[in-house]
Amino acid sequence: MTFDYRAVFGSKKLILFDIDGTLVNILQMHIDILADAYHEHAGIKPRNNREVSKHFGVPTHEMARNFLTENKITHDEKMIHNIVDYHFEKIAARAHEIATGNVIPGVTPLLTKLKKDHKTIMTITGGTRKMSTHILEQTKLLPYLDETIFSDDLYHGKKIKQRSQMLEIAFEKAVKKDPSLTRKDCIVVGDTPNDILAARAAQMDSIGVGTGSHTEEEIMAQKPTYWIPHF
Repeated sequence: MTFDYRAVFGSKKLILFDIDGTLVNILQMHIDILADAYHEHAGIKPRNNREVSKHFGVPTHEMARNFLTENKITHDEKMIHNIVDYHFEKIAARAHEIATGNVIPGVTPLLTKLKKDHKTIMTITGGTRKMSTHILEQTKLLPYLDETIFSDDLYHGKKIKQRSQMLEIAFEKAVKKDPSLTRKDCIVVGDTPNDILAARAAQMDSIGVGTGSHTEEEIMAQKPTYWIPHF
């Protein structure tokens, strides 16, 4: 490992990982498919990868909404739904490209160590349940996880709009199993500024990692508790 494991994770009970760009490297696949979805269903073709990836780190339906709003494209819930469905269908169609080789180096040893130390491991993802479960199964990461919170889960009966709401769902689930758990016992690991912002909103520590599409400067601007370039 390239960091002090005990200093970062030693006192933590609940570890909350983002998936894409943090555990698994299929970001370019997501970018390509979303670019095609925007073109197919909204009539706009992103000019570059950055126009798509800068919206990562929130639920897929909110990511699509933010992209369309920024580009002044009139949209409704049907258009958003069509983009989300297109995204999943194309990911599923390219399942043969998703395998253990897409797991970011260092992730499997880290998860193994965390499990050995009896940490609770959850993932928080902007992807839908179908799509993200598919990715976790293909990469063989699912057995390491105690729980995954998906973008199509409900937050107090309502549709999730903010990533911090997903952290709240995870915390509530974890507290049911361990009533002594506090927010100081939790840490969020992610590769986007939105991951760090969500952690702060949920009053949890955070780790920014340099394994995704955002630069160190972009992530450090949000002041994560720790910065780890790679595992």
